[in-house]
Amino acid sequence: MGSCNIWVGSQLGTLKGVQLKDNLAVNYGDYNTMDKLPEIQSMCWTDTHENELEINTGGETSKMTVNRLNPILTATGGKQNNLKLWDLSKSKEAIFKAKNMPNDMLGLQVPVWITDIAITPCTHQQPEIITVSKYHKIQLYDPRAQKRPVSVSELGNSPLLSVALVPDQRKIIVGDNKGTLTLFDLKTRRSVGNFKGCTGSIRSITCHPSENVVAVCGLDRHLRIFDLKTRQPKYKFYLKSKLNSLLFHSQLFKQNKRERSTTEDSENDSDLSDVWDDLEVIEDSLPQKKKKIKKNS
Repeated sequence: MGSCNIWVGSQLGTLKGVQLKDNLAVNYGDYNTMDKLPEIQSMCWTDTHENELEINTGGETSKMTVNRLNPILTATGGKQNNLKLWDLSKSKEAIFKAKNMPNDMLGLQVPVWITDIAITPCTHQQPEIITVSKYHKIQLYDPRAQKRPVSVSELGNSPLLSVALVPDQRKIIVGDNKGTLTLFDLKTRRSVGNFKGCTGSIRSITCHPSENVVAVCGLDRHLRIFDLKTRQPKYKFYLKSKLNSLLFHSQLFKQNKRERSTTEDSENDSDLSDVWDDLEVIEDSLPQKKKKIKKNS
């Protein structure tokens, strides 16, 4: 199991490991018990300390996200259950509770249905938080400034289901239920462009922390990896079942990238030498000059 670059969780409850070097996907689990397994909704890396903790999120919870640089900070949200930020070392009360937007022009409460959450990596207790919703809204929260979102943007007309932060940039990648994968700029609050190729509901997006790649999976049963700069596809794997979540193995991905590059270079050199070896040798001789014959008069 240690040689896989990306881990993917499916709706059938199976864990799938993808090896980019060998262009191979491996299922981990017993097919005989597959119909009895609960679907894998989310995954995360953990350390050797495995402690159970129960928190009351206050309602139906669709998403729970951990701060990568400060794992004791966790954000939750769901249907009619607005964003909350928790310190897991003191989980009885949320350290931040978002406030809903003001009522609309008819005096009706603005509905809340958070589908995914992204937390900006930081070590302090009040990170910026981005949420996406079933009502195709992107909301940016700054707990240090106010309880309501500091910016609200609409993207398309379809429910937004997944979001990921682009490392070291003020950009995010958002996926909807129709397979639209969009690069969105938080500064300008506008779409930068789309990633082409996804055909079904996008359930999970993950950016590599140091490489310029993003992995995407969803209900079209494919794992796709795109180049962040060009937005062009790099890899595609058909994994047979509907997919919910994924994880990069960052170190193995870097190692595989180096090995793949070295292998491709050596293969190209070998192919080129084979081409030259197979060429027919043609001797190019200069035409000989004809000698003039003098006639005796």
